[in-house]
Amino acid sequence: MKRSLCISVFTLLFLKEICFSQNYATGDTLNVVAHSGLRLRTSPNGNSGTIRILEYGDLVKVQNTFEFDSAYQDKSGWLQGHWIYVNTNQVSGYVFDAYLSTLDVPSHENELCMESSLSFSAPLQEYIAHHFPFQTEEQGLEHGEDVDQCVKYHTDGVTLTKTVGNGWYKTDVTFEGYRLGEVVNLFRSMIVGDDMHEMFEDSLKFYKNKEGQIHKILTGHHEYPMRIAVDDNGMIHVSITDLTKG
Repeated sequence: MKRSLCISVFTLLFLKEICFSQNYATGDTLNVVAHSGLRLRTSPNGNSGTIRILEYGDLVKVQNTFEFDSAYQDKSGWLQGHWIYVNTNQVSGYVFDAYLSTLDVPSHENELCMESSLSFSAPLQEYIAHHFPFQTEEQGLEHGEDVDQCVKYHTDGVTLTKTVGNGWYKTDVTFEGYRLGEVVNLFRSMIVGDDMHEMFEDSLKFYKNKEGQIHKILTGHHEYPMRIAVDDNGMIHVSITDLTKG
């Protein structure tokens, strides 16, 4: 009985660590990924005064993470994170890190989703090509007369798998060492236009594990369904299916 209790407590702590895992430290520079702006505040809470509104794409330098103490944990919608102390353009204050990212913001036009159908497959592949140098690849891992597959390995633990079947095309990407919210905000950053943003937000469906933590998100147009999920090791898996191609 005691052994089972120990295992259960360990599992809960492990899952909590995945949910709140951080991939940056004091001294790191992070990107602001809040399209409507991110408030630099006087205190570590959402009710404190605003020093400045940081714009999408601004850079902040982390001055203090407070060791990600639970006292600084907070939540905005489904996004969970911490309040940290940062400096930007010689001004310092507190920000909520769920809207900060270690991922680069999309910087090329072909990394943006211009289609009203929210097809992220091509923009995501372009984004990886531009921001994660290619290392090596493997061909033909998926066996089948009508299936062709290629797996490409990039830097920083990013793996891109492209699979082509009869009447469908699938893009799978694995991100290692990133937070679930960062990856979702990456896709938000690829969207152009308010109508497209609204369509994306309306399509989000969240799934929780037994501990009540969000571990899977489904989204996208019905012809381009996308799945974003975090596994037990904290790795983020993105799967996009294009049902209009073959």
